[in-house]
Amino acid sequence: MKSIKSYIIILAACLPLLFSCSDFLDKEPDTELDMENVFNDKTHVEQWLANVYSAIPDCYDGYIFDLGWMILGDDATIPERYRQFGNQIIPMILGEWTPASDWNGNYWALLPQRIREANIFREKAHALTDQDISEREMTYMKTECRFMQAYYYYLLANTYGPIPFKPDYVWPVNASLSDMMETQTPYEDVTGPCCRSASARPTSSARRRTPSPTRTSRSVR
Repeated sequence: MKSIKSYIIILAACLPLLFSCSDFLDKEPDTELDMENVFNDKTHVEQWLANVYSAIPDCYDGYIFDLGWMILGDDATIPERYRQFGNQIIPMILGEWTPASDWNGNYWALLPQRIREANIFREKAHALTDQDISEREMTYMKTECRFMQAYYYYLLANTYGPIPFKPDYVWPVNASLSDMMETQTPYEDVTGPCCRSASARPTSSARRRTPSPTRTSRSVR
């Protein structure tokens, strides 16, 4: 009898925990972010656009330590003691690498993600006049995304040569791997459209609160 009473007491103590867990798991719909919620909120819209820019290479440390262009191209040298800081370029110079070696540039994995985000922005984003994003401002934002899409494709083509090229298409999230197997597009057929897209960028960045590409910017390199 005593053991039965003990079980009843333990069960009674655990019931509030079970209900509280149920309340935690039953989230309200407005706590879940989806595309509609993201593009109806100014902060999320600006965060999305900022993330599109996030894969721009660092033209100093990035070119030396991550991409390695300056070192691998014999335009600069660095002491071997930099290996202790995790520099991956020094082993490559010394031939200590294989096709499976990591590369901090990681263009093949990173840039298609940013291209997809730029395309989704152009497709889904819209003016939020009640949150200080006018139609004109949104047009500028979408033009910036088009520029960044072209820039990232240009980096891919410059690095790998012929690449899969379907610039304005957003693959469905449930697309199969076989559906996404695109043939390689020749280098010239990638860089030509990219340069034309880059030339369509806005004439002035004065309306932006942060720097952005303009026609007076340097050409894509």
